[in-house]
Amino acid sequence: MRHIKNLLIFAALFFSFTLSAQLSYDAWEKVETTDDFGDKTGDSVLRTFSEGTFSNSATAGSELIVKVSDYGDSAFMTLYEYGSTPARLSLKSAFGKIKVKLPNGEVVSFNTFSPKSGGLLFSKDDYTELFKYLKDGTGGVLKFVINESAFSDYGSAKYSFSLTSMTAKEKTDYGVE
Repeated sequence: MRHIKNLLIFAALFFSFTLSAQLSYDAWEKVETTDDFGDKTGDSVLRTFSEGTFSNSATAGSELIVKVSDYGDSAFMTLYEYGSTPARLSLKSAFGKIKVKLPNGEVVSFNTFSPKSGGLLFSKDDYTELFKYLKDGTGGVLKFVINESAFSDYGSAKYSFSLTSMTAKEKTDYGVE
């Protein structure tokens, strides 16, 4: 039993190290999407990764990796606790709000949807407004705070991280208007 526990801990640490070691943080990139079989679809998405921290009743200031995928008319944000475990903000699908501090110091809120499986979906007006800032071409830093309590009566987790907006070069390279 002890060997199994040690093996599981080693596997979790290895996966966490492997995931974070291969990522390029705070830079946007265009990647081709694949289907369920791993075959390229011919479509692409813009994505970026960032690092941050999260705290809950069991931990404080632990490693967080954030992945943002921009599909052009919607976006999905995945929060990886301890660098590898996708966070779920609610036991069931729920709507909630997140707070963002813009580079000029203004704090704005965005409505978002958190599926039962985890992550955050941004669509319609909230997608358009948030990505107006993330695609502004300045390379500015936006600070995010996500409170689990905004999605569920039972959660106390807090996620804090920053995302760097696209630079003018990234906009040109990826054909973003």
